[in-house]
Amino acid sequence: MPEYPDASICVRKYEDGTLSDNFMAFVFKKAFELRFEEIACGIYGKCVVCSLPTSEMLPDSVNMNTKLKDYLSSSASLLQATLFTDASSDTKEADIQELSDALRTNKCLASVTIYYISPELLATATDENYLKIINSKTPRYEYRGDFVIDDNYKFVYEEWRP
Repeated sequence: MPEYPDASICVRKYEDGTLSDNFMAFVFKKAFELRFEEIACGIYGKCVVCSLPTSEMLPDSVNMNTKLKDYLSSSASLLQATLFTDASSDTKEADIQELSDALRTNKCLASVTIYYISPELLATATDENYLKIINSKTPRYEYRGDFVIDDNYKFVYEEWRP
């Protein structure tokens, strides 16, 4: 059994004695990031993808027998990626449409927040420090885009902010 020393695994016990948790979100975290980064790099070039596993309870159908492809294509997984890129923001509208199409083609049902940052800052972006980059008092990005995807791989919420 893998260990997750920094994990905030949530467990809920119901009146009937059944349990639900978000453990599998931690099990699939790195594989999700790698798959999403592989998809995104085809569009944005060099990029870094990070994620926080959901704190929501996952359904019983998401368990140790779940395959990665099933996890990635399930809306129950509540996947949310943070993507950092140093690509030009001039093509951000075309790029996000291409990302939506690529997610559909690859059956990866994930919402995403995209940060257009400098190459120097991209070189420092890691899973360990990305929250510091996004929560800095001084904005360290050129554009930020938030995109929430639905079960049909359409972005139902889209917002760009400078």
